[in-house]
Amino acid sequence: MHHTRLREERHKRGLSQRRLARILHVDHSSVSHYESGFSRPRPATAAALADIFGVPADELLSAAADATTTPAAAAPQRS
Repeated sequence: MHHTRLREERHKRGLSQRRLARILHVDHSSVSHYESGFSRPRPATAAALADIFGVPADELLSAAADATTTPAAAAPQRS
């Protein structure tokens, strides 16, 4: 799950960052950091997010890793 999708999924369910943080037992700033791509959730938190949002945990974890790819590294090379 890309960090922008995390925000979209949270909004779809009408959850504030604070409410989601309470559900996950993390600080609301952690949710903000996940959504901004500043940090990634720990595996247990990612699994909880997968349950909440109804996506496979492996999809969530692999997408979280994709979210840390820098734009320069992801950009196609010019010939």
